[in-house]
Amino acid sequence: MDFKSFQYFIAVAENGSISQAAKELGITQPSLSKYLKKLSDMLGLPFFYRHESGIVLNSAGECYVAAGKKILKIAAEMLNLFSSSSEQGKKAAIDVRNLYYISIIAQEQSILRAAEKLNIVQSALSQALTNLEKRAGFTLFNRNRYGLSLTAEGKRFVQIANKILNIQKELDNELRLITKGQGGLIKFGISHTFSDNILPQAFAHFHKEYPNTEIIVNTETSSVLKHMLLSSDLDLAIMVESGKREKLLDYKLLFYEQILLAISPENPIVLHAVNKDKDDYPFIDPKLLHHQKYILSENNMRLRQSAEAFFQAEGIKPTVVLTTANINAAQNLAARNVGIAFIPESHIKAEIHPPFPHYFSTSSTLSDWAISIVRRIKSKPIPLLEAFIESLKISV
Repeated sequence: MDFKSFQYFIAVAENGSISQAAKELGITQPSLSKYLKKLSDMLGLPFFYRHESGIVLNSAGECYVAAGKKILKIAAEMLNLFSSSSEQGKKAAIDVRNLYYISIIAQEQSILRAAEKLNIVQSALSQALTNLEKRAGFTLFNRNRYGLSLTAEGKRFVQIANKILNIQKELDNELRLITKGQGGLIKFGISHTFSDNILPQAFAHFHKEYPNTEIIVNTETSSVLKHMLLSSDLDLAIMVESGKREKLLDYKLLFYEQILLAISPENPIVLHAVNKDKDDYPFIDPKLLHHQKYILSENNMRLRQSAEAFFQAEGIKPTVVLTTANINAAQNLAARNVGIAFIPESHIKAEIHPPFPHYFSTSSTLSDWAISIVRRIKSKPIPLLEAFIESLKISV
């Protein structure tokens, strides 16, 4: 593999378009497309997926680009070693395979032993060395009857070559793990509401099977997560659906979440709750909720929006005594009769300190939430993400 592959790949990633990258590189679009397909087929991995906004990297592509940028930076240092009389050599593509050959020759101090170790014919290895020295404009090895020893320029060349080979080795290992669904990077987003009760179990399950995978978690509101998905800052997210679905995103329902009222047993209205056969929680008539005090979530949170929609539908003008993003704190304060709090059902299983509130359902104007796993629409499934999604499903 030569360094041209990294240049091509990075250009496509940065432009988000094969046609724009081809213009930048000074080659035709069909040639670039064919080259990228050949590379993908050779490595057995897709590196991009497509949506209407352009071409986007998957986890394998991100690994390839990150390694490529490091290698090209070091390669520029290597090309600076080439003598000024070897301008043609500076422009020629460097082959990673030839760097490996030189590294093995330096270790063995013999072309014969190096050829045996590499399982190639001695003449081919000798020719590769001669060609590289010609391009560099200096000799890499001193030749004597005892074998080969590195020249001063050769020592520096091999030092740089080994840096490149180490990065290439790390990249090969990462891609191998991704191929097996065992490595790589997942950029994951989740609504504040569910981070405490979904993440621990899901990650513990996933980590047992995929210990070499790094997961970066972004905890944000659903609206922020949507924008992060569209801008390719996330691979997938768990979020509350609200309003119209974004056509560039794929939604898979994870579960429905009932929103309950947390009320202190000291509040007289709990005596008027009604048990209904089909409901898991006693029912509070919305008429009883006028002239009550409320603990609400922050304005940008979906829970606050649900509460306000409920108030508007029922004609309730709430007295807000506290605003907080901490749902557990809201439960504790509701138990102490500070006010009524709106609590997602999954949170009543969370550990909180006594005293404990009682939980009630109310009118259907306090709508249930559809909680979905959301990601960009893509052309090919990524095994690593599919495995992570299964862990998320198991955890709820």
